[in-house]
Amino acid sequence: MMMFVIFLIVNVGTIGIFYGVYGTKRKYEEGMLMGVHLPGSAAESEEVKMLMKKYRTWTKWFYTLNLLAGIAVCGFCFWCGVYGLWRCASERFFYYIERTENCMI
Repeated sequence: MMMFVIFLIVNVGTIGIFYGVYGTKRKYEEGMLMGVHLPGSAAESEEVKMLMKKYRTWTKWFYTLNLLAGIAVCGFCFWCGVYGLWRCASERFFYYIERTENCMI
């Protein structure tokens, strides 16, 4: 159960940080576009606009799929924890019956 919480916090935090750093590099600022120096006229060309549109689409998919995969891993850890607790509780119950009834199950 604790791994579920740890994975969830780390996963959401990491994806949020990466999106905050790299997801905002879509605008032409300080003579650069995605960290590449370009003249202003080149940044307005049709090829660059299409590339940036494709980049925006792919980054949205990338971050969405990463978030969903991370949540799936967290869900797996959660259900493993639930199963472990259930298994432990059932074994303790059978041990209690075995000792109180003086029999072997």
